[in-house]
Amino acid sequence: MIAQTLGRSFDWTGRATRKEAWAFLLFSAALLVAVFFAEVWVTGDHLMLPRLFWIIAAALVPAQISLMIRRAHDIGHSARWLLLCLVPFVGLAVQVWLLLAPSGRGYPGSDHPQFALIGGLVVTIALTLLTASRAFWQPYSIPAGSMKPTLLVGDRVIAWRSLGYSPERSDVVVFRHPRQPIDYVKRVIGLPGDTVQMKDGTVWLNGSPLPQTDAGQFAEVMAPQGPAQTTLLCSNAPVGYGALCFNEIKIETMPDGKSHAIMNTNTTWLDNSQIFTVPAGYYFVMGDNRDFSMDSRAVVDAGGVGMVPAENIIGRVRRVTYSTSARYAFYLWALRPDRIFKRIE
Repeated sequence: MIAQTLGRSFDWTGRATRKEAWAFLLFSAALLVAVFFAEVWVTGDHLMLPRLFWIIAAALVPAQISLMIRRAHDIGHSARWLLLCLVPFVGLAVQVWLLLAPSGRGYPGSDHPQFALIGGLVVTIALTLLTASRAFWQPYSIPAGSMKPTLLVGDRVIAWRSLGYSPERSDVVVFRHPRQPIDYVKRVIGLPGDTVQMKDGTVWLNGSPLPQTDAGQFAEVMAPQGPAQTTLLCSNAPVGYGALCFNEIKIETMPDGKSHAIMNTNTTWLDNSQIFTVPAGYYFVMGDNRDFSMDSRAVVDAGGVGMVPAENIIGRVRRVTYSTSARYAFYLWALRPDRIFKRIE
């Protein structure tokens, strides 16, 4: 039955029983769950299994669309009802309806004029390619302020999983924590073989300080931010709700000339460190909010991320795709329009 369903991926003229729909659902779910949870037991490349998951999901899309069309026919309805699947939450209800509705006498009309067949083919191919492309990108929501002023709490970004990507200094990357199944976003500071040290808030890379130039103040309104409704750290503390929170901004320049903004709140233990030598196959990462980032300056046992293995790098962040300061993304009154599609330097 499963082989028959997969083999009829572009058959939109027949019918499908409720039993066939349930069999395909359980088969697809078992296959995708197996790939998803395989990452728990597989060490090494953290990108291989997520890519495999989305490629398998894409391969199932044509069969799923065909099955829904034939299932709609089998319960006596036009396949045009499936356009409701494009509506969030309503689409889930349609799927449940197709799984539970008893078979009828079949749809007496015709869903198959040439424009409908061409349209269905275009939609099927488009959804298949979109699902497959997910193997090369991953969305990420910024939960805390460790990357201010570059990334704010509530920013939504995409990490691109380019094949053969090797991070460069100053790249903003999303990576998997070395020990926990949690993703983080930081900036690459040290490459394999580099030495990194903090002296009085200045990064010393391979024995030389990275130049910093003053860039004024970063101002935010004191208010809870993001899903966790976190509050701000301000150099002009104490600051009441509704007042402006100020922090110092500097421009840091890498040896190759790339530059980025960093933020300084006050003097903390993170401003000075030992000399770190980055091992082969690892990267040294830091947050742009230098006084509020537990990064490679802190070992994993102390709550940091330590050195990040190359295979844990998920991808590079290039732009903000969406941004809101509210608890939930659909609170449009807290939208930050100026940050949508903002380029990340």
